[in-house]
Amino acid sequence: MRKIIILLCAALLLFSGCGKAGQKEELLVYTGMDTAYMIRIAEQFERDTGIRISFQRKSNHEILQSLEDREEAFDIWYGGSSILMEDAKQQELLLPYISEKREEIDEKYKDEEGYWTGISVGVLAIVINRQWHLEQGVSNPGRWSDLQRVEYKNWLTLPSPESTEAGYLTIALFNELYGELRTRSVLQNINQNVTEYTLAEDSTGRFIGYKESAATIMFAHDAMRLKNEGFNELNIIYPTEPTTYEVGAIAMTATVQNEEAAQQFIDWSLTKEAQEIGQRIGSYHMLTNVNAVNPVQSVSLDELLIMPVDEKKAVENRSDIISNFKEVIKYRE
Repeated sequence: MRKIIILLCAALLLFSGCGKAGQKEELLVYTGMDTAYMIRIAEQFERDTGIRISFQRKSNHEILQSLEDREEAFDIWYGGSSILMEDAKQQELLLPYISEKREEIDEKYKDEEGYWTGISVGVLAIVINRQWHLEQGVSNPGRWSDLQRVEYKNWLTLPSPESTEAGYLTIALFNELYGELRTRSVLQNINQNVTEYTLAEDSTGRFIGYKESAATIMFAHDAMRLKNEGFNELNIIYPTEPTTYEVGAIAMTATVQNEEAAQQFIDWSLTKEAQEIGQRIGSYHMLTNVNAVNPVQSVSLDELLIMPVDEKKAVENRSDIISNFKEVIKYRE
């Protein structure tokens, strides 16, 4: 009788999957990165470790909202803005993890307490339609304030600072460059030229590519990807005055279900090999691993006038910056 019971238990374990024999570990990752890029990342990570990744692509603002609502449990936030991750950190929505691979990451691209670590860098630039400027006889903008020109009346599309980091960083940068009073004046003048503030990071570039708009502000690597897709008239301009950059980071969430596998994914994501995957499929952001080779299309921060981001300050000032922006765009001629 005892032998029969043991055999029955063994059979139940076999058919119920309680022993998980042959099953692979799986991580749930939320990401703001491009789908094609994320598919390649997931495939290579599974080949290297045997751990499967199931991912959902959302805007990084939606991912932060998911964490704040505490209704969705997922393991990793991948490729999110360090500013939004700093916000999540302050709300205790992330767990710290000090990977040994962090030694290969430049100090300015990681949280000192280990709550997030940078995997990519995107630089703000002015992006124009070259053909429109030639046809209209308008010289290329060289400074941010050139977007105030009357020639751009009804010809600008800009990213919204409420839903995109490109839009938010633009205003934060202006405040640093010009001071709050002049920034308000510059934004009011630029606003008179804007037809739309877009809700997605790269949709501004598509407006420019289709010549529905003449110029915008966006991350240079997003414009490079659009050029690779065939929008050949896009021209990326790095201003003669300071610009800034966004750190795309990785973090483990406070809702993590498989902490050991999540740590393995963080370790892997910080390696030279993992970071160099993107450029093979048209993702041209700069890399944070000091040994990684940046895409030839990218520009070194050393070649630009850079005003670095203070993540803590950016989080503290967000509500004021958004409030001031809403006040500015109320007024149109």
